[in-house]
Parts: sequence; structure tokens; C-alpha cells
Amino acid sequence: MIIISLLIRLIAIGSIDLIAEEAYYEAAEKFRLIFEVAFDGISIFEENYEPGKRRLVECNERYAELAGRSKEELLKIGNLEEK
Repeated sequence: MIIISLLIRLIAIGSIDLIAEEAYYEAAEKFRLIFEVAFDGISIFEENYEPGKRRLVECNERYAELAGRSKEELLKIGNLEEK
């Protein structure tokens, strides 16, 4: 009886993990879509404690358009404050 109870719990935990994983991927996909089609320019920087050392790690096409450069060029430059 204890073994059956443990198996039921393991199955339930596995189901919860699967539901959580599905929810994570759905949320990530929603974020990606919003990021890509937003009218506003969106950028994500990696902050650094040293002044002037933050680095661009991602941006949408609108941000690149507003910056007057391609997305690839901006990401290659990385640190927009030094260039």
C-alpha cells in the first residue's frame, strides 16, 4: 500500500512539473512575440559595476531602427557608451 501511495505521489509530482514546464514555455513564447512586434524599441543590457561598462545583449528591430543601425551591428558593438 505504501508503494502504491509513493507511486501516485511521484506521478502527481511529475504531472505538476510538466504543467509548470509548459507554462514556462508559453510565457517565454508570449514574451518573445511581444519583444519582436512591439512598436517601442526594447533593449536588454548586462549591467556592470564599473561606470560605462554595461553591454547590450539583446534588442528588437525597432530599437535598432531608432538607433540607426542594424540589430547585428548593435549586438556586435555591445557597449554603446564606448563607441
